[in-house]
Amino acid sequence: MLDYYTNQILLALLLLVVMTVITLSNSNFNRQTRCGFIVTYMFIIVGALCEYAGNMCGGKWLIGNEAVDIALHTTFKVIELTIVPVIPLVFSRMVFESEIKKNVFGAVEKLIVAVYIGFEVFSLGKGGLIFSIDEANVFHGEKFYNVYPTVFVLTSIYMFTNAVRFCRAFQSKKILELTTIVTFIAIGVTMQFANPMAMSRWLAVAISTALFFIYYNEVVQYADSLTKLLNQKSYYNYLDSNSEETVAILTFDVDDFEQINGTEGHYFGDVILTKVAMAIKKNYGRYGKCYRIGGDKFAVILEKKIANVDTLNASFEEKIRKQKDIDKKFPDISYGIACYNPDNKDTYNLHDVARESNENMYKNKKMKKEGV
Repeated sequence: MLDYYTNQILLALLLLVVMTVITLSNSNFNRQTRCGFIVTYMFIIVGALCEYAGNMCGGKWLIGNEAVDIALHTTFKVIELTIVPVIPLVFSRMVFESEIKKNVFGAVEKLIVAVYIGFEVFSLGKGGLIFSIDEANVFHGEKFYNVYPTVFVLTSIYMFTNAVRFCRAFQSKKILELTTIVTFIAIGVTMQFANPMAMSRWLAVAISTALFFIYYNEVVQYADSLTKLLNQKSYYNYLDSNSEETVAILTFDVDDFEQINGTEGHYFGDVILTKVAMAIKKNYGRYGKCYRIGGDKFAVILEKKIANVDTLNASFEEKIRKQKDIDKKFPDISYGIACYNPDNKDTYNLHDVARESNENMYKNKKMKKEGV
């Protein structure tokens, strides 16, 4: 009959195998993100197996040769103690940072991990400054053993900050969900650091990767893959919500976009859409949510600065003028606006306001064509 610890490791490994299958078949993630998740699963599997093998070796002579058994035990612990602090860094770099600008502290984190690994290898030649295996093949944490959990905490903090940056980049407000996942993994890992007999680390880590998968999937399924703005599905979900907040809805359309695609090609068209999205988000993103709601059409749900919307619009027009000065092929952008009052939602709901905004956008487009 399997003991408690073996069951914990086995459940963790089985969960990671299941997550690998699910990740490989997920169409919401790009190739790099899927690879990031799977590499992380593999790191966890290797770390868990090395810890398990090391514990099975502890105080036993499995091979029957003292030198070989101690060398095996030492090897398993070196791999385990090397992999654990690296997992958050790998996950952050390959998953969260694949969709956002690189963190300026990334080089510092890599340096810390490199110094730690170097110190770990160096300590082996000094009789073990981080850990040692005695003549009875028993593991002991040594004077600098706390360096190991400290580096893990630092890389975990780095991962969390990038997860928050990822969340904000995709205009998601799921910070609470993210915090609860990180808190869960912190408790699960800390329990084993505080009491090695708890044996909770790897199951907690495996469950956390599944939670991160769910969280990541929830964020990206509402994002437009080209522009990274919120997508049409997210936009219509908001319109269906009958919000109790006063908001302004702005609708944007790229003038003569079909002609641009026809003459310059779809790649150039995609570049234009990306630049327009960046301009919209830079101008309005601090005050509301920005969406791509169809081919060359965008929208903003303005939640703040509604009284100053004319100033924001003037700022946006200035950004477009500057872009047109840089790139003579850059098109003009037409937009319309309408305001939503929740007191009138029974007679004039968010869908009605969105239609009004869209109609105002087309009026603006028509006026420009007529030279008004």
